[in-house]
Amino acid sequence: MIWPSASDGEFSPSSQAVLDYILDRIEDLRLMPGEPIYETALASELKMGRTGIRQALTFLVGTGFLESESGKRGYRIPALSAQDMEDVFFMRALLEGEAASLAARKATLDDVAYLRGLNEKEESFALSDLPREYRTINLEFHCSIVKIAGNSYLERAFHPIFWRSRLYIMYVGSFQPLKAPADSGQTNTPMEHRKIIEAIENRDQEKARSSALDHIRDTRAFRLSLDGDRAARVLSGRIRAEEID
Repeated sequence: MIWPSASDGEFSPSSQAVLDYILDRIEDLRLMPGEPIYETALASELKMGRTGIRQALTFLVGTGFLESESGKRGYRIPALSAQDMEDVFFMRALLEGEAASLAARKATLDDVAYLRGLNEKEESFALSDLPREYRTINLEFHCSIVKIAGNSYLERAFHPIFWRSRLYIMYVGSFQPLKAPADSGQTNTPMEHRKIIEAIENRDQEKARSSALDHIRDTRAFRLSLDGDRAARVLSGRIRAEEID
């Protein structure tokens, strides 16, 4: 399941607008864990009917971005914790490493060409500083590799973990800078994705696995997850994520 889009018929334009609105508020830290979200408020703010709003909210509950507790009105972002973040990134690294290895064995020439096309787009969006477009291509890249791996059990296990990890990336990691110089010591996501693609194209399963693992472990959110005390302070707002080395 890659992010739904109004252009492919999976989502209505109004639902797409709601989805983008909520994710933008999460990325801008204007919507925090535990804060309620109400259909009526969204309908008023966005000046649209509640059918499209409900479709978007239902999707976000299914991905783990939002939760809806029985007996309580509205939706909210699930509580985040240092231990949960550590567990999520441990499993994401494990699953994506194996997915990349399987993709190196099973990928067709068309699959590789498709991944390269995504990589070129994310490079362009990074240079143009287009975070929404970049976010979409980034998640499509990761989900596509899992799809190419061709293991339905792995894919079903991957999606809820992936979406949960996105919450931590948005709140403590972000995607900034979108593109860093190769020698800067900062994360350069398009370049790291290119290494994974090259390993897949070369049928090098071990290199594909290690490149995927390195990519996950290089994120600020993953590094933070290894320091439980600091993670707890960031998630409680006592220090900023940018203070992480």
